[in-house]
Formats: sequence, C-alpha cells, structure tokens
Amino acid sequence: MITKITPRRFNVSLFANIIYGMRNFLIFHLSLCLAVFAIIVVFTNASLGNFFLMIYLNFILSMILHEFGHLIPYLWFTKCRQFFIIRSGLFELSIITKETSRLQNIIIAISGPTICALVGLAIIQTNLLIGLVYCSHLVNFYPTLQDGENILKNLIRGRKKHESI
Repeated sequence: MITKITPRRFNVSLFANIIYGMRNFLIFHLSLCLAVFAIIVVFTNASLGNFFLMIYLNFILSMILHEFGHLIPYLWFTKCRQFFIIRSGLFELSIITKETSRLQNIIIAISGPTICALVGLAIIQTNLLIGLVYCSHLVNFYPTLQDGENILKNLIRGRKKHESI
C-alpha cells in the first residue's frame, strides 16, 4: 500500500494521516500479535503471553518511532512544503521522500536509528529487554541495510564531487 501525503504544517492531522498510511503494517502486526498472544495464553500461561505482548508491541512502536525519526527532519528541512510517500506492507514500513541535499540526506538517514537508540538508552534503566528492542535499530547503520546504504551513498557522492573540482 502506497500513500502520498502532502503536508501543510506539522499538526495532529498530519500525524493521523501518517498513521493511516502505515495501516497495512499496523493491522497485520497487531493481528499477528494478538493471535500469538492468545495461543501462548491458552497453551502455556498468562505471564509468558504478557511478556510476548510487551516485547512485540514495543517492536511495533519502535518501528513507528524509527520512521518518525526520519520524517521529522525531512519536514523540518522542507518546511512542510514537499510531499512524501509512505510504503506500508506486511513486512515493510518505509518513507519515500523527494531528493534533498547531501548533508540533509545524511541527517535524515541517521535520525531514524538514532532516535530509537536514545529512547532505548532511556528505557534500559527500567527494563533491559525493552531497551534492547529500541537499541537494536542501530543495526540499520550497516551499509547493506537502507539507512546505512543512504549514508554511504551520500558520503561517496560528496567525495566524488569534491575530487572532480
């Protein structure tokens, strides 16, 4: 499912449209979460089901936070004047934006995993496992994954332009 969103300003309506654009991902994962929770409770015990529910719901929230981490600097750089597209599938949640400058692309790519890691570091003090769920987004800096690839492409693109001058 692809949803095109044209922001006018950052407000509750924009937030609701973004969540609506993520609906396929959210509906699938919340349904899966509740089904597995029910199976665990029926065949084992409620405390294990609650543990699974806590981990999985925080995983979904961390994915949403990750994408908002990319979106907030993009909206700030473009002053809410350019549209963006939310691609939402069963196992995919991504935001497609118009091209910005090289430095802005790097900041946008870094901000998604970084905001999750900062939230994870704050949560680790109270719950280690939930904090690690959020900190696991640091894996996205690996160059074969989308965020790491974007950072690397923009760094290389900038060096090639600089070398040719």
